[in-house]
Amino acid sequence: IDKQITNIIVIGEHMEDAYKSLDEEEKLKVNWYKTKEIFYEHIDRFLVPDSLIAAKASRGMKFENIVSKIIELI
Repeated sequence: IDKQITNIIVIGEHMEDAYKSLDEEEKLKVNWYKTKEIFYEHIDRFLVPDSLIAAKASRGMKFENIVSKIIELI
């Protein structure tokens, strides 16, 4: 697969610092959402044809719920 990362999504109150440091990269579009629920309100913008979604999160965020939501919508 020859895809490049174009968007990074960080979720959680404690991810604001990561967002700020990642946002300094000129090639990447970084999006920070304070909660999963706020992210769900904007999720459609990331579900575009031929997109590649890679997920990484801590167990404490119950990230499987976010992945399930993405799968449900595609």
